[in-house]
Amino acid sequence: MRKQNKGELRDNWKLILEQTSSAVEQHLYLGIQTFFYFLSLDPLHSPTAAPSSPLPISTTPGLGILTVTFTGTFHSGAVPCLDDVVIPLSWCEDSAALQREIPTEMDLLQKKNELEETCKKKDELLRDAQRALAEEQHKRETVEREKQLLEKNCEDLQQKLMLLEITLKETRIQLKKERKEREDLQREQDERIRRLEAQMNIITANKQNAKNYCISKTTANDSEEYSSETSWWSKICKLIQELYLLITKFFCCG
Repeated sequence: MRKQNKGELRDNWKLILEQTSSAVEQHLYLGIQTFFYFLSLDPLHSPTAAPSSPLPISTTPGLGILTVTFTGTFHSGAVPCLDDVVIPLSWCEDSAALQREIPTEMDLLQKKNELEETCKKKDELLRDAQRALAEEQHKRETVEREKQLLEKNCEDLQQKLMLLEITLKETRIQLKKERKEREDLQREQDERIRRLEAQMNIITANKQNAKNYCISKTTANDSEEYSSETSWWSKICKLIQELYLLITKFFCCG
């Protein structure tokens, strides 16, 4: 409960006085009659023993307070004063206003329940927001990991592609080199074969000439020399065959 300061109390008193001034003016005559009525009573006489009056004293709360105050003042033997009436009236009205401002237990319980419900809703909203934030963070982390993995795979593929290109170039150069070597070797072999064929043709021609020479020579000689020429001829043929084999081996081994 908020405690009121003196300024607020003063403002409340002024407001109460303004509200009750009209009622006091309206019932001034009734108050005067009541005043003189109580003057005619015995001071020791109880106010509750007063005869019933047609005055509507209890119709207004302010008038009831005025009546009680006047009665208490008369019974105490003092002269009633307006301040003695207005100040208790202001206190009573201010207390009533404060009483109206004080919440009851049910109001406090209801406010407590409302606050608890509000706190529960806020907690639930906060949990939902945290859950959504965690899910969003998880999604972002997943996307970031997938992105990093994809970038790494792209880099690996680029490196493999570069290695394949380098290997392809080296293989192409190696194939060209091997092809050139095979072509050179093929040309050398063809050249050797041509040389060997030429030499074979020469040897065959020489052999044929030598054979013809030997035949002509043997027909010209006598029968005694025929046997010796035959032996020489066989030696020459053997030497020619050995020479032919040596030449063949020489050109084949290169």
